[in-house]
Amino acid sequence: MSGPERARKYAVVVGGDLVEVELRAEGEAVRARVNGEYFSLQLRKKEGTLGVYMLTWDDRSVPLWIKGRGRQYRVLWRGRALSLTVEPLRVHKLRERFRGRGAAAERDVEEVRAVMPGLVVQVAVQEGQRVEPGDGLLVISAMKMENEIRAPRAGVIERVNVKEGQEVRKDELLCVIRPEGPHEEVR
Repeated sequence: MSGPERARKYAVVVGGDLVEVELRAEGEAVRARVNGEYFSLQLRKKEGTLGVYMLTWDDRSVPLWIKGRGRQYRVLWRGRALSLTVEPLRVHKLRERFRGRGAAAERDVEEVRAVMPGLVVQVAVQEGQRVEPGDGLLVISAMKMENEIRAPRAGVIERVNVKEGQEVRKDELLCVIRPEGPHEEVR
């Protein structure tokens, strides 16, 4: 492509929080503006791996495990599993504009899924329990390592789908977190 590429704007929803991202290609790197701050980014797949990437921004690097396609992605970063929805900002704004009230409440429910197969060795929460971002939900043993799955957002545990000693498959639903807020019904 000759000449400067125009910026592309995206809506990235992480745990119910919207982040607007603007990207512009600069050679092998990408110039990104996130919340008004500029970064130089590179995302490279690690050779011989399934879904493992190295994200480099400015002078820092972190490994990420990424799975997904289209709008929905799962990212494992520093032991935290994150659900991401990525779409062009214009499409996101249209979708939000036409979404009904019932769909908005449903959209806020966070499904926590297994990022890899393993054995549930500890369930640290129960239905009805309040959690904050980063609270431990459960521990899965996989590939001779114990991985603590943490809450991606604040809310109430609506459902726990697994128990200690249970084998889980990749992408299996572990639990559901319902946010507390003004849309919540009084019972």
